[in-house]
Amino acid sequence: MVFALRLAELRRKANLSQEQVAEQLHITRQAVSKWEAGQSIPDVDTVLKLCEILGVTPNQLFLGEEKEETAGQARKFDIVFVMSAVFLMVIFVCGAVIMLYNFFNGVVTERLFHLIGIQFMVGSILGFTVMAWMKKRRERNQK
Repeated sequence: MVFALRLAELRRKANLSQEQVAEQLHITRQAVSKWEAGQSIPDVDTVLKLCEILGVTPNQLFLGEEKEETAGQARKFDIVFVMSAVFLMVIFVCGAVIMLYNFFNGVVTERLFHLIGIQFMVGSILGFTVMAWMKKRRERNQK
């Protein structure tokens, strides 16, 4: 019965209908419906194709095992994340210092440095945005 529940859950997570799964497997929708009702199970070849369509392993499909991130992988991600944040902060501060220096010294001829300061700051903000998106995506995938 675990297989039937997992199949229905994974199919919904993949935003696929029974008919779409059936089309990709070249079978009838009723066959997929029977699998999800626990009335039958697919053969091995079909299970492998089904796993490919749903983006899971057979263990995840049959046993409900989730891909777990190892502690080493999580720690490595966190270290890279913090290092990237520090780097972007330094770049942002450098851009701000360049802009403030030009502003208070009334330097108009060194427009290049002013533009570099703005680019540093904008690049840093974009970098933080990408980092936040990556962290949210990682957290969503862990659930």
